[in-house]
Amino acid sequence: MTSKRVILGAYDALSLLVIAAVAYLTLAQPAFAYVDPSIMTYTIQALAGVAVALSTVFAVAFRRVRKKLVKLLGIDENANKEVEGKVQCTADSQVLAQADEQARAYKRGDAARKKGTGKISLSRRIVMAALVSAFFAFTIFFVAPVEIVFGNSGGLMLSAKSLWPAALPVTLVVFAVLAVVLSCLRGKAFNIVLLIVFSLGLAAYLQAFLLNGVLPIADGRDVDWGIYWRRTAASCVMWVVVIATPLILSHFFRSGTRVAATLLSVLLVIMQAVGVGSLMVSPAASSYGSAEGAGASYPNDGFNVTEEGLFDVSDKSNVVVFVLDTYDTKMLQQAVADRPGMLDDFTGFTWYQNSTGSMIPTEFAVPFLLTGETPQVGEGFETYYDNRYLRSDFLEDMNAAGYSLGLYSDTIQYEYTPEGEGWKQIGSQTINLHPLSTDKAMDFNGAVGALTQMGLYRDAPWVLKPLLWFNTDEINQAIVNDVDQAPGNTPYKMDDAGYYDALKSTKLSVDDDNSGQNGSFRFIHLLGTHVPYVLGEDGKVAADGTATLETQAIGSMKMVSEYINQLKQIGQYDNTTIVVTADHGEWYFTDTPIDHTSVPIMLVKPAQSADADAQPLQVSHAPVSHMDFQATILKAMGADYSKYGTPMDEVADAPRTRYYYMTTHVNGHDGDCLKWEIDGDALDFSTWHLTGDKWTVRNAIGRWGDDYEKFDPAVGPEKRDK
Repeated sequence: MTSKRVILGAYDALSLLVIAAVAYLTLAQPAFAYVDPSIMTYTIQALAGVAVALSTVFAVAFRRVRKKLVKLLGIDENANKEVEGKVQCTADSQVLAQADEQARAYKRGDAARKKGTGKISLSRRIVMAALVSAFFAFTIFFVAPVEIVFGNSGGLMLSAKSLWPAALPVTLVVFAVLAVVLSCLRGKAFNIVLLIVFSLGLAAYLQAFLLNGVLPIADGRDVDWGIYWRRTAASCVMWVVVIATPLILSHFFRSGTRVAATLLSVLLVIMQAVGVGSLMVSPAASSYGSAEGAGASYPNDGFNVTEEGLFDVSDKSNVVVFVLDTYDTKMLQQAVADRPGMLDDFTGFTWYQNSTGSMIPTEFAVPFLLTGETPQVGEGFETYYDNRYLRSDFLEDMNAAGYSLGLYSDTIQYEYTPEGEGWKQIGSQTINLHPLSTDKAMDFNGAVGALTQMGLYRDAPWVLKPLLWFNTDEINQAIVNDVDQAPGNTPYKMDDAGYYDALKSTKLSVDDDNSGQNGSFRFIHLLGTHVPYVLGEDGKVAADGTATLETQAIGSMKMVSEYINQLKQIGQYDNTTIVVTADHGEWYFTDTPIDHTSVPIMLVKPAQSADADAQPLQVSHAPVSHMDFQATILKAMGADYSKYGTPMDEVADAPRTRYYYMTTHVNGHDGDCLKWEIDGDALDFSTWHLTGDKWTVRNAIGRWGDDYEKFDPAVGPEKRDK
């Protein structure tokens, strides 16, 4: 008998091992399959659901096989157990009549329960209400914003540490209110409201799961919601069906429908919890363009880009760079034509009107300015992305020249490189990239509101999304607390009007504490002419609807003029080199190569004599480029720039080939990085040609394939396949 028990025990142990192995293999895979922030955890959730289903199948199979094994071995599992005596049938007619009546009564009660006419106890109502309310609140107010933050942390100034206290309160409040209200209802009202709450949660879940694949990017651009009419219609139909179906089923199977809704709520909470949990334990996405790392990024709890040193200058030497996002040379030419005196303060400057950029979009262009690195032929884009700061000496060379570095851009807030080496590289070279000293840098109320809005936007039907639309800058401005904070504990945010106000109130000052041995380098990234258009010509927020591209272009330069005039007032203008440029010129999301020029502004003033600084703005048509940026900066610092190329003031006004890297955009994702060659005037698109070199950024496949020659301007628009 002992050997038989051993065999049975071995079977039990083996079965448990198989179930555990299957569950492990099922749930481990998603860590290597993140594709997109909106769906990546749903892949894991689907697998979690499969795991639950498989567990059920295993359980049934296990019981049946075990029963047969027990029978085959002749094991009596009830041996030595106390059992009740056998029930004997009696012929007593009275007893039989009572039993028959009891059976009939039970049958009537059972039928009543199936139709839901029977009363539900308070304890059962509390349990059902709690589980359904938890599903609703957890899905919309916790899972949705958490996934958005973790999937888009490169653009959001919210860390994982500060995420939980902002997301949990709303979730708990919604849960508690719903659970209490539902528990207080009775009868038909309880049934209807319970199913409506469940249906709304389920519809929100399915909306994110099935119908959010082409959500527009929150970059501030105006959205033409009309082009999404098919998805809007499909979304409305889905919501109506999902809400109506449980109510209709409840008419016939009231009790069963309630139980099914409750059990499905529990299952979906578990599945979503698995998805969210995977974000906590999965390794940081160091491979930007790889299948493993694409779309996966994690908030950084260590370094933050702060305002420390933002308004400080040195009395020795200064190099100041303004990067006005998306500001194109053609925009500035038009603005100057309309406002001839808008650049009068730019004395001593040279305006290079034949300039080219480096890379587009911003997430690649700003790092290029700080590294000088571009993807190389034969390497994967993820290799370039992960190592651009690591293989560049530009920051170290500026430090070696005796300059303190202040870098102010939300683009470098999150740099995900293997084991954080990129952050170590940047943080060790700068004065303003460091952990915050307190948790007060986050505006709690603003963060709660921002997270709630993002969650509602993601899970709402398409017809309601325009009402909940937001842009990234609005979210960041709501999150950051900049009131009564020291500069070193204030996160830097892209707020041009706010920067202008702070500049006028704080004013520039000479502070050698934030200066290097020989001077200071300040890199200030502002929104410039990037959408949304909010600035008036005076650099302040314009009245609703009155701001335009032109007013914002003029207002952006107003901020730079204020900086210039303050340098003059404190006597530091002559010893300051100033570069005013853009990360890139005019650009738009496209899954094809660009079809017009993208020329960032380039205005440069070297540190020079007072007489030279008093001269009016000069215009040059020398073929300069962002590729000359690092050499220009190091020359201004008196450092060796030989390995970085030619400073802009040494570029001859003669034919010169330059290169520009642009990135296509496919279905909401970066597609291919394409290399352009410009062999003439950068403002003449006929001089732009694709070289044929390309790098896949996020494994996105455009519909144009490799047939790039059809987009070559030399071919002519009549032959382009549009």
